[in-house]
Amino acid sequence: MYICIFPLYLCILKISDMKKKVITREIAYEANSALRYLEEENLTEASLDYNNQQHKHEDYQILIITKGESRGFIGETLRQYAYGDIIVIGRNVPHYYMFGGSREMSSTESCEVEILHFKHELFPIKMGEVSEFYFIYSLLTRSQHGIVFRNSTLFKKIRMMFNKIDDINGIAKLNELYLILEALGKNKHYDLISSEAYDPDNTLMPSGSTLHRVYNYLYKKFRDEITLGEIAEYAHQNPTALCRTFKRETGKTIFQFLNRIRVENACKLLLETDMSISQVAYESGFTNLPHFNNQFRAFIGKTPTEYRA
Repeated sequence: MYICIFPLYLCILKISDMKKKVITREIAYEANSALRYLEEENLTEASLDYNNQQHKHEDYQILIITKGESRGFIGETLRQYAYGDIIVIGRNVPHYYMFGGSREMSSTESCEVEILHFKHELFPIKMGEVSEFYFIYSLLTRSQHGIVFRNSTLFKKIRMMFNKIDDINGIAKLNELYLILEALGKNKHYDLISSEAYDPDNTLMPSGSTLHRVYNYLYKKFRDEITLGEIAEYAHQNPTALCRTFKRETGKTIFQFLNRIRVENACKLLLETDMSISQVAYESGFTNLPHFNNQFRAFIGKTPTEYRA
């Protein structure tokens, strides 16, 4: 069963052995209906498997794992998740999941996950100044790192509240969301997932914009040797002006961003393949092994060998 709730969005997914892609995604809501139910066989492939594709969206997201195991990147950090975990992901935090657990896990084993999406517009504009929203505000602020809760009592409570939110309507549904968030905000059994707090206003760029063209080029060409002149020519920009615009809009230089893409790809290869470290470096666009090791440690805080272990 796949359940859409406006302005909340609840999904129950049963997933196994799904192909891995890299996309960006926005959550679509049905504007004229509070509830929308779809049977699993009526789902499109894109609807069913978007969670194991790299994506970000403007919604907050809570996941509870109700069966099996999964791995997933939230920000730059890959972790293993299992039954009983509760994961909270903030607005525009890049993430993707690899349902089915580790490489050694049988493709017939599945992971079942319930997902709740909700919009930032559901909260007061100055939420941080409203005492009644203290715990919710604190939770949503921390969610920009990604949060994982591992507490069996909390899991049982949140799972019951997920079931309840599916059966109620009107203001009661919104109130139940607040209660879920407050329960999570008060709980101290959590870890921050990413070392970096992602900007919640880092919205998806309009298709065809200069930054969109640069991002597309870097993701397509990151395995190759790339020059600033080639990037600027593709983006139809003066190199100096392009560097200035990119740094102003992203807070990073073009080549810092490129190295981040390369390191993220290296993380996937280290976990999903048996390639040697030098092969991983080459397949990720690094031609110099010491430089790869330095960049990897700068972004991840570990050497490639430590990360794989």
